[in-house]
Amino acid sequence: MGCVDAHVHLDVRSYEDIERMALSGVRTVVTCAHGPYPNMTAEVYSALFRRLLEVETWKGEKAGLTMAVGVHPGGVPDNMSDVLLEVEELLSHEDVIAIGGLNENSDDREIQVLKVQLELAQEHEVPIIIHTPSKNKVEITEKVLEILNSSGINPYLTLWITPQRRPSRSSVRKGTRSG
Repeated sequence: MGCVDAHVHLDVRSYEDIERMALSGVRTVVTCAHGPYPNMTAEVYSALFRRLLEVETWKGEKAGLTMAVGVHPGGVPDNMSDVLLEVEELLSHEDVIAIGGLNENSDDREIQVLKVQLELAQEHEVPIIIHTPSKNKVEITEKVLEILNSSGINPYLTLWITPQRRPSRSSVRKGTRSG
C-alpha cells in the first residue's frame, strides 16, 4: 500500500526528490499552487498553473501526480477575478483534483479570496487544502473555522495542513482531515 502526500510544491522540488518520494512508498502527490510572493499578478499565476500542468506533471509521473490550484493569500493580485476565473476553468482538467493550498491572514481581500474559493470547491465538489499560518495560528484558524462553518462546505472535503506534529483540537472540526 502506498502513501499520499497531499501538500507538495513540486515547482521547488528536484526530479531526484520526486524519485526518492516514489522509492519511499509515496504513490500519489498533490502539488499545490502557491504564491507567497508580493506583487503577484494574474499573468504570474497563469504561468505558475501552466508550469504545474505542463512541466511538473511530467516530473511527477513516478509519484502519481495530481494537482491543487488556488490563490494563496500571501500573493493576492489586484486582478484577482481573472485568476479565480482561471482556477475555475482548471477544475475541469483531469489532473486538477483540489483547490489549495489556502490559508488566511485576516486581511479583507484574503478573506474574500478564501470565500470565493470555498464557493468554487462546493460548486465543483472538490476538496480544499488549507494550510494553517505560522503566525497567530489559533486566532486565524478560529477565524477560518468560522468562515468554513458559515460557508456550508462539506467538512469531508477539507484537509488541514499544519506545521505542528499534532494538530490542536481547536484547529480541526468534525469530519475534516488534518496532517
